[in-house]
Amino acid sequence: MNIDWQQPYWLILLIPVMAAILFFAKGGQFASPFRKKVHTIMRAVLCFVLILAMANPTLLMTANTTTTVFAVDRSASVEKTEGAVQAFLQEAQQAKENRDQLGLVSFGKRAGVELTPDKDTDVTAGFLSLVDKGGSSLENALRLSASLLPDGTAKRIVLLSDGNETEGNALQQARALAAQGITVDVYPLVSEEQPEVQLTKLELAEVININSRYELALQIDANIDTTAQVRLYKGNTLIADESAEIHKGETRMVFSDITTTGGGVTYRAEIVPAQDTMAENNRVYAYTYIEDIPRILIVEQEDSGREWESMLSGQVAVQKVTAASAPTAMEQLGTYDGVILADVSAENLPDGFLTALETYVRTTGGGLLVSGGENAFALGGYQNTPLEEMLPVDMDLKTEGQNSDLTMIMVIDRSGSMMDGNYGVSRIDMAKEAAIRSLDHFQQGDRVGVVAFDSFPEWVMEPCNVTENKDALTNAIGSIQADGGTSILPALKMAVDAMKEENTKQKHILLLTDGQAEQSGYDSVLTEMRQRNITLSTVAVGGSADTQLLQRLAENGNGRYYFTDEFTDLPEIFAKETILAGKEFINNRTFYPEQQDASAILSGIDAVTELDGYISTTAKARADKVLISDKEEPILATWQYGLGRTVAWTSDVHGQWTEKWLASDSGVKILRNAVSWMMKNNAMTDMTLTAEAGEEDSVLRLTMPFSEDVSQVQVTVVSSDNETETVQMQSTAPGIYEGVFSSAKEGAYLAAVQVAEKDGTTTNSNTGFYLSYPKEYDMTTRENGNQLLQQIAESTGGRVLTSGSEVFAADAAQSVKHQSMQNPLLILGVFLLLLDIFLRRFPTVLQRAEGALAVRKDRKQVKKAEKPVKSTAKQAEKKQVSKEKEKKTTPAEKPADTPEEHKNTTQRLLDAKKRRGK
Repeated sequence: MNIDWQQPYWLILLIPVMAAILFFAKGGQFASPFRKKVHTIMRAVLCFVLILAMANPTLLMTANTTTTVFAVDRSASVEKTEGAVQAFLQEAQQAKENRDQLGLVSFGKRAGVELTPDKDTDVTAGFLSLVDKGGSSLENALRLSASLLPDGTAKRIVLLSDGNETEGNALQQARALAAQGITVDVYPLVSEEQPEVQLTKLELAEVININSRYELALQIDANIDTTAQVRLYKGNTLIADESAEIHKGETRMVFSDITTTGGGVTYRAEIVPAQDTMAENNRVYAYTYIEDIPRILIVEQEDSGREWESMLSGQVAVQKVTAASAPTAMEQLGTYDGVILADVSAENLPDGFLTALETYVRTTGGGLLVSGGENAFALGGYQNTPLEEMLPVDMDLKTEGQNSDLTMIMVIDRSGSMMDGNYGVSRIDMAKEAAIRSLDHFQQGDRVGVVAFDSFPEWVMEPCNVTENKDALTNAIGSIQADGGTSILPALKMAVDAMKEENTKQKHILLLTDGQAEQSGYDSVLTEMRQRNITLSTVAVGGSADTQLLQRLAENGNGRYYFTDEFTDLPEIFAKETILAGKEFINNRTFYPEQQDASAILSGIDAVTELDGYISTTAKARADKVLISDKEEPILATWQYGLGRTVAWTSDVHGQWTEKWLASDSGVKILRNAVSWMMKNNAMTDMTLTAEAGEEDSVLRLTMPFSEDVSQVQVTVVSSDNETETVQMQSTAPGIYEGVFSSAKEGAYLAAVQVAEKDGTTTNSNTGFYLSYPKEYDMTTRENGNQLLQQIAESTGGRVLTSGSEVFAADAAQSVKHQSMQNPLLILGVFLLLLDIFLRRFPTVLQRAEGALAVRKDRKQVKKAEKPVKSTAKQAEKKQVSKEKEKKTTPAEKPADTPEEHKNTTQRLLDAKKRRGK
């Protein structure tokens, strides 16, 4: 055991401090020499202890206990060696000594603790942790095992693996462990070779010109000679299916293909060998980008995209589809550089399209342009949909400083025919549900009333504030019951009479019925409605409704007419009416648009022609209002949405309001520029994105030209099922960035790369990558495993073991335990300080101690004085005995002392004792 001084320079203070204590003690005044001595020694010891504590002495003790942690590889490449592992651990457990501590770690791509080190640990109990078998990280295993080794013991790690390292740097980690005094022994796991055929890679150029024939090279590796069926897919289409002779070692097959459309293309190759062991490595993927002129998808209804197609033909590749046929898969949308919705109602778009479109724009940087008409924006039901979120304009009209000021009365048919329905849901129930749900769309201060009618009308709820009476309105509407005939006119008059008492600026009636009613008598009611600015919309439900009457009422009432034979559409109709009621969204007037915000779209434009109308919207705060109307409402608005761009053109592009605009060069140029502005960037030409899959996640690696100006790189990944994930990339080397993507599902992925520079500018690029099987299943990477294990053992002074019994045949590197004495010394110093204070505060303690010592001293002196007298008396007695013996043995004996002589002798002894006592 040795002592190591951590801060020995503090010991220099011992000389001056002790000298100072002696100096002050010499000149100090004390009650007695005894107290002087006590206080001086107490202070000297206290200072001595404190100075030692500051010097921080550490006891160095050699460990007498060995801790061994077994790190066991459980990746896919060693699945067949479980028996060998158990036998090894069993032998090691039996060879363990009582003083040894054992721990257990298992690992694949990640490492997990099975058993923490302990003397009673049984490493043969089995494994409970779930490991990612798609990789082998020996580095993680060694690092975790080292963290479990406690200080004060000899430290050893036993690594059981085949050395097939798929990630990390185990040798570098082993060298770091050696510097910490940790020994690493290795036990190579050897699997019996099984028949194996794998697809190693599918080679394909990253960028290919359209209409150019190109080759795909497929590399096949095998450890046997066999036959196999090889299939090649382009997307999900089978383009090649061939039988092949597979030879031991490497076999190559070459395919050719040609692509006539631009955009990203994915390939998948599959092999079905006659003999094989693992199916995980029988598929590979490849991704390429086909360079072409930009491709634009036009979604139209009733030929509303005709002018767009005519305008863009020859400049870009255009494809038109009807609203109902719009693609709903990200993979399909990803082949286009931009999407145009030409006066399309959201109701006519298929389920899933808007979700895919939002991902396409936000995540992959796609472009979106929406042009107006009576089926677009608010009139097309865009409010509260992904379209409203994506576009730079809101659908609702927001007049600054004013709240909504609307009274709406719902006139609902409750005749007996309203009990009909489908799938157990009646028309009256759906009408009530529609009315209740529409309450959520009213603004603060809006008023709502409800009239139910059959042969006679009845107030369900008279007009009241929606916000304050929402619960009451909900309950009242829910209480409506269907029965009786159908009479519309009295109910309509009741609603108009109630509107006379309302003072709101906007007054609107919504009439819903499924039957026939009066054919005359409406003229006077409609005249009064026009005089009082009351509007009327009608909803015809089912084929038995009087559609001609209801359509006439809506036209004369300056409202909208709806027909539906799917009464499940009612909630959507009511919601739309709530939004549109009394609001002037359609602007039929001629004006000259004016520029407000600068934009590249107006580059080279000196003047614009007239427009004859548009749909009112409200520009969002961050939007650029490139062109505005004479009412300062947006005509052309743009903004950045995620990685993509979106444009709102609130007028039409089919001649309703743009006949003069489309006939002018400037008008056509502005629209073309808007399309060019919103299109996404082409594929990366100087960047390469690859991925390396594990069992649960994957590592993305981006290679691009190095630049010191780059501050951040992120990659947004889109899977084939439209799931997205943004990965923050970290620089691992100049021009190389890596990040973890939380998926290892095989297949092709779209990706958008965003590079941010220090000056705040960003660059967006689109590309793709593929995920094949993890490296753990690649048999071509297993050649150097034994060599790596041997290097790990040599770098740490370890051994290559052949059995578990050898683990404890040699001692691990001795470990020195460092025990700091600073805290014990500080505690002792505090105790001495308190004792010194106590003795000063209570001097009687020292007085009593001093008196006791004085008495003890006197007693010692008395005993010392008595000791010679007793000794002399004993000597005299011995002498007398000796003389008596001599008399008995000697013939001429002396005569014995007389009594008088004896008395004199005793008296002399007593006198001498008294004198010494004086």
